[in-house]
Amino acid sequence: MTQPSPHAPGSPLPPAAHGVDARRRRLLLAGLAGLAGGGMLAACGGDGDGGSEEGGSGGNIGASPPHGGVGATPPQPQPQPQTVRYETRGREILRNGQRFFAKGMCYSPQPIGTSFDGEPWGDFFSDFWQPIFRRDLPLLKAMGVNSLRLYSTLPFRLIYDADSARLSHRLFLDACHEAGISVWAGFPIDGGVYPAQDRAQRERIRVAVGLLAEQMGGHPGVIGFNIANEANILSTRSDPGFWRWIDDLAAIAKAGAPDKLTMTCLMDDGMISVGEAESLTPHLDVFGLNVYRGTVTTGMGSLFSDYARASARPLLITEFGCPASTRRGANPVQAVELPDRAAGQADYLRTQWLDIAREENRAIASGGYAFAWSDEWWKHGEPLAQTNGSAANPTFPGGYADEEWYGIHAVALNPLRAGQPAQVVGSDGVHHPDILTPRAAARVLAELWK
Repeated sequence: MTQPSPHAPGSPLPPAAHGVDARRRRLLLAGLAGLAGGGMLAACGGDGDGGSEEGGSGGNIGASPPHGGVGATPPQPQPQPQTVRYETRGREILRNGQRFFAKGMCYSPQPIGTSFDGEPWGDFFSDFWQPIFRRDLPLLKAMGVNSLRLYSTLPFRLIYDADSARLSHRLFLDACHEAGISVWAGFPIDGGVYPAQDRAQRERIRVAVGLLAEQMGGHPGVIGFNIANEANILSTRSDPGFWRWIDDLAAIAKAGAPDKLTMTCLMDDGMISVGEAESLTPHLDVFGLNVYRGTVTTGMGSLFSDYARASARPLLITEFGCPASTRRGANPVQAVELPDRAAGQADYLRTQWLDIAREENRAIASGGYAFAWSDEWWKHGEPLAQTNGSAANPTFPGGYADEEWYGIHAVALNPLRAGQPAQVVGSDGVHHPDILTPRAAARVLAELWK
């Protein structure tokens, strides 16, 4: 248990630094902490090749603007469009009629000491938390990121209470749009809320999705709405009623935001779920796949051709990556960062991205989202300490699947919080963001995307 943290009047309470036992870790990634079930985590849009026409950050980050000669008329700022329309054409995603190709980042900047198991339930994008996204957006833009995948955007303050105070994400969306970065938003949903005994929770989700689409659907920085993340668990993926429920939520989002897209992000289960969902989800525009196959020298294998046989819809690789960790000593118990700022992780991400961007695969997939922006210390139950997982994975460079180590940035506690690390919001009513240290993967992705 933790003590309540001080907070600014009228602002959201800071998230509780609850522990999360390993048994519930996967559930909490879905954001519906405290509900029975299992599942995981959602994101954004940008341009086809990083050009400003399609919302990207361009290939000349940091270059001086062009200057005219003596007497030349300086370039005039162009008005921002009031709306940005996304639609699909065959396997393509279109942004204002131009092809969109995601150079994307999975963005869940969970501060040290917080958990998905307490307020704000992973939503660090409302106005109160702007110190976090003001820290990150210039770095994301400079890297060439054109699209973010978010895992939790709440229309109201209390995830269990649709009548609680409304939240604003306008500062975040405005800042993203100004940076040329588009956003996939979504209310966190997992497969465990589908069974009949959870009918009340399903109705709460319907209300939340509708309100979120109404609140955010008109913003030019939003590409669309993700309807559930990794909810295709064993008990749901072969149930037609589950897919009809997902489609009903997508229809609600489309009704509230007709110029935006809908997507669901699926665990890579060899296209079983894609095959089950294909004919039952007409209101889903895009399938997202979270893919962790391949090695540091191989790409994603037959994934793209397998998908092409299973569905004619646009595809996004909504997660790809590996941990930056390995083990030390003959009897390894403690996770440590891979050598040379986790160069092995960088090599793995390079291989994966080059496979996504291969010409023949671009005809099937519309880009991908690297997992993840920063380490998340909360996933193994002690959010004030970075720990290791227990599962070995020989396909990853470090040999282990340590979920707290997937970041392309390491995180460290801000010195301004050092005296009271469990207090996420200080006595001044302000959150002081963690300190980020880039790993080798940050440089490699910038080289690939810029």
